Amino acid sequence: MLVNLDPWYAAAILHHRTPSNVVFSVLHHVNADDPNAPSVASADVPVAACEQALKLLKQLAPDDREVLLIENGVDVRRFVRHSKSSARQTLGISNDSFLVGYSGKYSSDYGGRKGLDILESVIRKLTSIDDRVRFVLCGKGWDHWLDTAGKDVRDGVINLGFLPSSHLPQFYSAMDVFVSTSRVEAGPATVLESLACGTPVVASKTGVVPKVVVDGRTGVCVQGDSADDFVIALVNLRDDPELRTQLASNARSMIENCWSWESKMTPFVDAIRQRLCESDQKVSRWTGPEMSQLMQRIGAIYERRISH
Repeated sequence: MLVNLDPWYAAAILHHRTPSNVVFSVLHHVNADDPNAPSVASADVPVAACEQALKLLKQLAPDDREVLLIENGVDVRRFVRHSKSSARQTLGISNDSFLVGYSGKYSSDYGGRKGLDILESVIRKLTSIDDRVRFVLCGKGWDHWLDTAGKDVRDGVINLGFLPSSHLPQFYSAMDVFVSTSRVEAGPATVLESLACGTPVVASKTGVVPKVVVDGRTGVCVQGDSADDFVIALVNLRDDPELRTQLASNARSMIENCWSWESKMTPFVDAIRQRLCESDQKVSRWTGPEMSQLMQRIGAIYERRISH
């Protein structure tokens, strides 16, 4: 059995397919002209990480092959709410500002996928009307962008650079709101992580966002890619701390109940068990703990593939 969690390697892995090797392959990024999509669709078990990817793979999969929908999850034991003041102290950030968080590598914006042009416009517009607002960037590669973005943008940004994964819960907890401007996503994982830490989210409608960012309950789902729509949503949340508190509580509860890795990995492991049993009857004797260990290993790999 080969479980491929990276669509870039799909074509190469399929060359190693044998009658006893069942290939699972996952499509994360959704784009109609993605050269990796046909290879993922040709796997024995194509796996889509969001509804848009599911639709695309169903169109490409041969012989009416079944496509699994296995959406991203989050480690709810690791991503937990920390005190905002203590989280800010850990990160060396003042308590006086209204903080809007963004997490991701600058290089991930190939083809405008992450919508960083929108983010830059949002930063410029919002900080021009409220000098208490600061956008906090977490991830690699932002230095050059800030050098070329202009003083009006730089003055409104705190660039933390790369943070180890152990610091991410503090990062999300330190924010008043988290923002995602992506145009093409399967997650984003950062949205799920932020919600798990009880931080409301303002995000564009892509990937799993329409399912997890619910207007008035966990954040604001922005329908288009207008910077003005993001600014309006952020200003409304800035001006309503009681709403932010309620959104934070709702967000954590929703993630715990529906979006943990355990809940998302179970159907993946069930599918693997079924395929293994079909190809080798000895697998039917696998115990519950062995399948649990497999689920944990796959979840850990899957999480690393969509992490920062």
